[in-house]
Amino acid sequence: MSDKISFKIIDGQIPDYVITNFIGVVGVFINDREILDIVADIENENLEGGAWEYIHQMAKDLYSNLLPDDEELKEWQDENGAEILCCTCGEIMCGSPTVFIEQDEKYVYWKALGHNQLDYYYPLNYVFDRKQYEQALEELKKFSEDKSIY
Repeated sequence: MSDKISFKIIDGQIPDYVITNFIGVVGVFINDREILDIVADIENENLEGGAWEYIHQMAKDLYSNLLPDDEELKEWQDENGAEILCCTCGEIMCGSPTVFIEQDEKYVYWKALGHNQLDYYYPLNYVFDRKQYEQALEELKKFSEDKSIY
């Protein structure tokens, strides 16, 4: 049985020189569990001092991280993973958890959780049906193009 991924527009926080409440950030849900909670559990269990604090990304940023069209970014992600949350400062590539993604014809695999500033690599075992995953990404793309949200 495959895992299920979904993206939902939620009220959340984005950086705007100071953290502001904002509609239009995207929550990532795996098997109906929010990625912030998943990452916090992994970091609380494994990091001395516990989990770091993160905020959600806007749809356009998350979409471009999960489906990069830039070769340089693809190469960086091969080594570091795709950013799935932001540091509370909001700077890209500052304190962000990453996920290592592989795929074949039938499935998309989230193989490990990494971090672009901390030296860790924790195995993940999420296996998504490729069609369901791609449908979820299409929804994410619609969010990224919906100007009424922002």
